[in-house]
Amino acid sequence: MDGAKPLALGVAALVAVVGLLVASQGEAGSSGASASSDVRLAGPGPALPAPPVSEGTAPPCGAADLDVAVEAVERAMGDGLARVRAVNRTARACTLAGTPPLTLDQDGPLTLVLEHPSDLPPTGDAPAEVRLEPRASAVAQLAWPGHGAAADPTTPQTLGVGVADGSVVTALPGPPGLEAPFDVVDGAAMTVGPWQPVGYGPSHTDEPALEPGTWDACPAEDLVATVDGPHSSSGSGARDEEAPTGLVWLTHIGLRPCTVPHASSLQRESDGLVAARLDHLEPGQVAALRPGDAVGARLPWSAVEPVLAAPAQWSVQVGRTGEAVPFVVDGGPAA
Repeated sequence: MDGAKPLALGVAALVAVVGLLVASQGEAGSSGASASSDVRLAGPGPALPAPPVSEGTAPPCGAADLDVAVEAVERAMGDGLARVRAVNRTARACTLAGTPPLTLDQDGPLTLVLEHPSDLPPTGDAPAEVRLEPRASAVAQLAWPGHGAAADPTTPQTLGVGVADGSVVTALPGPPGLEAPFDVVDGAAMTVGPWQPVGYGPSHTDEPALEPGTWDACPAEDLVATVDGPHSSSGSGARDEEAPTGLVWLTHIGLRPCTVPHASSLQRESDGLVAARLDHLEPGQVAALRPGDAVGARLPWSAVEPVLAAPAQWSVQVGRTGEAVPFVVDGGPAA
């Protein structure tokens, strides 16, 4: 990556990067984008740094602290695999421990016989406690023997994930088109693995392709921005004289597909803006991102380098919403 220097944007800078990366999708950037709109599907994003580690102790995560979703459902040879991902939506760290208790409702509660062996991926010792920094994620792996035609494949299922205080977080449903991801019956067995930290969220590489649908604009808390460079021009002759460039990536770390507009700006708190647009997008287009997808904007290195020198003074403006996200450098806060 030509001496890449990664940066991750925090909440304020993230929004800015979003605007920087996307073309406007409405004055407030909050309207949905559908398959009939001029939408370009994004691809996998770059590796992200670890979230910053805050000081002090962290209380157990409560229901109000977390968003939870069912992800990566697979079925093979009659058995099912899935993972549940939890994201800390607060501004402080909290902790998850052990294996989460689960409930399942499908037009009425279904009894699950929960088992907790240690051979679910990732294998190896799981931490006794997972500290979730703001916007960081943890996953728990699920496995079950499929019940085939005996299971109800159409009635939507609701998965509940228990937390330390005894309350239950209702998980967002499975991937679009899979409203009943668990082919189980009342009294079925399900193996549940312990919580495992995954930083800003797992890669989407094992997710199915994004199907046509309607997606809302990505909120700031669902995005992380990184910067890498400088990148030298390649080729010969006059191209060798071109100034180096830097890339600003916007990666989706949330739980559901969403969109970003093609244009935004890099802003310094005391002075002007540096306009940018997402690569491969035209004015009026939006980029649709799955969790783990990313879009990038290329800028002259002279515009990006000052961010490296003083990240706390910079943010990214997203569209015309005025939202801004502060930079986080190398997994640490931009102080």
